[in-house]
Amino acid sequence: STGQVATVRLLGPALRLLAQYGERLPVMSNQVYNRYLKEIAAVLELADARLTSHVGRKTAGALLLADGMSLDAVSKVLGHSSVTTTERHYCQITPGIVAQEFRRVYGLQQAA
Repeated sequence: STGQVATVRLLGPALRLLAQYGERLPVMSNQVYNRYLKEIAAVLELADARLTSHVGRKTAGALLLADGMSLDAVSKVLGHSSVTTTERHYCQITPGIVAQEFRRVYGLQQAA
């Protein structure tokens, strides 16, 4: 949708899978994907875990921002139409982030 093109080198197994499906892989619905995640949580005995595609997406967005990726880039990765959407849903300023930013900007050392 953005008009950007990427070239990715595929290994033999991936090429055979693409050939099997005629270059168009089946896409499962979020409902089916989330059901698989619940089954995985049960096998791993994560009874209280809420594993869903949405939780994974929020986690990915938060981690990218915490690792220093720009808000603009995270917004693109998540497919948001506006940076404001990303900011509203993914930017949580915690005391740890504030302390980290002070250290980054002012070079302050952490107290022992």
